[in-house]
Amino acid sequence: AHPALFRPNFITAPFFRHVGVLDGDDPQSLRDAGAQLILVSEPLQLMPGLVTTGEVPRKTDFEEVGISLYTLDSEGKSVPDLMPDDLSLIARVEGLGAVIVTGCSHAGIINIVRHSLREGEHLEAVIGGLHLVEASDERIQKTAEALEEFNPSLVAAGHCTGLKAQCAFLGIFGDRFAPMGSGTVFTFSK
Repeated sequence: AHPALFRPNFITAPFFRHVGVLDGDDPQSLRDAGAQLILVSEPLQLMPGLVTTGEVPRKTDFEEVGISLYTLDSEGKSVPDLMPDDLSLIARVEGLGAVIVTGCSHAGIINIVRHSLREGEHLEAVIGGLHLVEASDERIQKTAEALEEFNPSLVAAGHCTGLKAQCAFLGIFGDRFAPMGSGTVFTFSK
């Protein structure tokens, strides 16, 4: 997990509420309960061919966190939370390319893809939430067009993607798009 996982964070709309790690679930309490924490902000190889993205740089001008999330700075002041702990998984499938599995893509799916791909590497698939559920039509269109530039073999989007974005992806990717939900299984082989 990213070391920023344990920072306080909250939303203010439609009302103030804490989100994220529960109070009392601090690193030491988790260790005392038997957890083995690996806190890193850099990519971490989990096994050959499977790596985390690490912290994803935010470079794409039209992508944003997607929610009004806040944290506290070192002086205790409320500041926007850019969610540095938004990590994805990259599976490098021999003979096919990279399969990127996201959670909510708060770092922005285009930022995630650009950060994840090696030079000349094919994007086989993007699978997961793209956090476009409340995005403008313009942002959805820009995201779909930018993703198409990578020519993925599959875009499987669900969770926080939103129906409007899923329809836009279907229009651009055709049979290379699949709605994704809990329990969906995808198999990749040469």
